[in-house]
Amino acid sequence: MYHRCGFRCNEFTANGYSKPFEPEYQFGHMIRMELNLANIQDINNVCHTLQAVKISQEDEDNYAKLCDQNLPKGLNRTCENKI
Repeated sequence: MYHRCGFRCNEFTANGYSKPFEPEYQFGHMIRMELNLANIQDINNVCHTLQAVKISQEDEDNYAKLCDQNLPKGLNRTCENKI
C-alpha cells in the first residue's frame, strides 16, 4: 500500500526493535519510509492511480541504496514491493 502511494524506503534497520510487536514474528526490523511531496503530480489521486506520484528512476535507485545500507547478508529486503 505504501509503495503504491509513492512512499519509498529510505532506511532499513535490521533488528531495530528490541521486542517485535507481534510475538509470532521472529524479527524486529524497522523500515523508515518517506513520501517526497515534490513528486506528487495529482494530489486527488494519490494511492488511487500510479500516475499520481512520479518518481524518477534515479530517485528510485537512490532509495534502494538507502534501504540496502543496513541490510544483513542473506536477508531479503522487506521494503521491496512490486506493483
